[in-house]
Amino acid sequence: MIDIVIRLAFAQITHGSGQKNISFMVKLCFIALTISTFALTLVVAVMNGFQKETAKKLQGIHADIIIKSPTGALDYQRLATVIEKEFAYEIIASAPQAISNILLKSDNHETFSPLCVCIGIEPVCEKKVSTLFSTLTNSSNQLEQIAGNNLLIGVTAAKLLHILPKDPVTALYIPEEPQKRKITLEQTAASVGGTFKTGIDEFDTAVVFCNLEFFKKLFRQSDVSQLTLKCNSEIDIESCARKLQARFNSLEIYTWKDLYPALVAALSLEKYAAFIILALCSLIAAMNCMALIFMYITQKKMEIVILKTMGMLDRDISMVFMFIGLLITIAATTTGITLAAAGSWLLKNYPIIKLPDAYYVDHIPAALDIPIILAVFCTMMLLGFVASYIPSRRIHVFSVAYLLKFGAE
Repeated sequence: MIDIVIRLAFAQITHGSGQKNISFMVKLCFIALTISTFALTLVVAVMNGFQKETAKKLQGIHADIIIKSPTGALDYQRLATVIEKEFAYEIIASAPQAISNILLKSDNHETFSPLCVCIGIEPVCEKKVSTLFSTLTNSSNQLEQIAGNNLLIGVTAAKLLHILPKDPVTALYIPEEPQKRKITLEQTAASVGGTFKTGIDEFDTAVVFCNLEFFKKLFRQSDVSQLTLKCNSEIDIESCARKLQARFNSLEIYTWKDLYPALVAALSLEKYAAFIILALCSLIAAMNCMALIFMYITQKKMEIVILKTMGMLDRDISMVFMFIGLLITIAATTTGITLAAAGSWLLKNYPIIKLPDAYYVDHIPAALDIPIILAVFCTMMLLGFVASYIPSRRIHVFSVAYLLKFGAE
């Protein structure tokens, strides 16, 4: 029976050209659903692209997971050994960091930088954990740029100090934790090994990197205060952080997303809000499908009665009209998603629309994922099902005796 139902539904769509009104409504319904599917898919893909690109920019030089000790000192070597044994699949690399504050003075222009965060790193380990070295303005001899007393500073800080790579600078710092209210700054000669550009002003202005050995010479009582981790790309960072927290409950463990909770939540909310709003707009397009089914039923009264007199159940006749709506919805949804995929590919590979500096990205991005395609397809099919089901239920109100006696008028 289901084969007959599908054949009848397909025949009504393909041979509706003899009835101009129905043929026009079929085309109108198809176009409306295609446009709504295209708009829904493309907009959500763009919002998803914004979320991913902004998250990538926000993560910047942060590692996936950061482990800190509430007391300041961290036995990072022992901790790294335990993590390597117990979380071998989840964690692929680790790197120690020590943090303090520093001021820089340009020897050539006698200008001072804002108070900067000085981060001591082990370059070889840091390269495996964060994207710091990929942000360097000079990609050659990366490890040499932070060797010895060389410093890595942001491009904005370099402009404020009017300095270039290899220029000498004076580092002003507090070598030990002050025991009194009086603070004495010491200074040492250093040089700018290189500059980095993350696109985030707080990094490019007020963060300085040096190697861990040089850091310990400056800050004599400072120890490694945190261990940064690089996660396997196939796992969820938040769930991995929760496992680590359960294992090392005396330490502070958080992901880079915890540094920007409001912005990360806002990006997710925008994507879901855009999907819901455009899905409601797609409901309007689905109303065309409902109007089409009502028109079919109105014009096919006598055919419906004949099918009833031949013993066809009301349920099966209703399914014929439901399949008419669903077939149109499937064709339109597939076409719309295909067009949106092509549009996403163009936006991704050819940055046509540029954006001002107020955004974290310089062009409109697009990222069309399988979950988005499935969500759009299921949503449109649900709307098509509802729009087809409601009018198809009117089949049972037709009186066979009345229509056979007085006709369909």
